[in-house]
Amino acid sequence: MKEAKRAQVTEQICKQVQLMRKGGANQTEVGKLLGINACTVSRIEAAGYDFARYTEQQKARREKEKAAAMAAEEPKTEEKPIEGQLEMELTTEKPEMSEQTKMMRFQAAQVDKLIMKLDQIYNMTSMILRAIRKE
Repeated sequence: MKEAKRAQVTEQICKQVQLMRKGGANQTEVGKLLGINACTVSRIEAAGYDFARYTEQQKARREKEKAAAMAAEEPKTEEKPIEGQLEMELTTEKPEMSEQTKMMRFQAAQVDKLIMKLDQIYNMTSMILRAIRKE
């Protein structure tokens, strides 16, 4: 879909906005009739319907937006640690497991197997009881 071409704000448009707003039209209606955005109508009003002041304000707004965009693109400086702040040490190497850790993992695996067997026994018992009750 093509974007509609923006209407250039001129002195004449500023005067038309002023007259239409005095006539009671709201910003949206004025914008639609003149082919500009309601925000533009608001900015023209903020400039006191003065074309020269409007263009100055637009330049200042664009410069402010550029400065904000440039600030967002700048790499952030590395923050210095605060005194008393904890620091994590991240290593990519896998530390060797102690014998105690290995034994705990083994026991956990055995308990998992035991729980699975108990679940099977429970399920089988439940199926037997259901079959007996139906008869």
